[in-house]
Amino acid sequence: MALLTNGRCFELYKILFTKPIESRQVFSVNLNETKRIDYQVEMLQYLHKESILKKGLNTLWDKCQALDPNNITGLLYSKAGIDFLKRELKKKYKNKFDDNEILEAIRSLVTNKIDVDVSHPKPKRTRKPRKKNESVDKTE
Repeated sequence: MALLTNGRCFELYKILFTKPIESRQVFSVNLNETKRIDYQVEMLQYLHKESILKKGLNTLWDKCQALDPNNITGLLYSKAGIDFLKRELKKKYKNKFDDNEILEAIRSLVTNKIDVDVSHPKPKRTRKPRKKNESVDKTE
């Protein structure tokens, strides 16, 4: 691992001894950004002496590798991933789907940017019922 810092920004890299030698960023923290304070604290805790002694950096690297887009994509395209999606879609939509239909949907998901707000609509707010004695003001 290699840590680069100027005192305000901290960037941790994993050095990969491949041919040629490569590096992958594990995290980047900018202490000037106050919006992400929880994330910053979580990442900087891995630089503490006890965390290093307890192999915390290895745990962080494992998490980084697990969430790598190439790894996630590989899991989606795996037989187990396709079978899982087929089962869940059959339960929810009472319809059978073949592997090619699932693969095409995954390809679309991987290659196109999906608007998260559209794919996960927010729950509708319901109005509170009026009390019997409450009158409606119709002055406009």
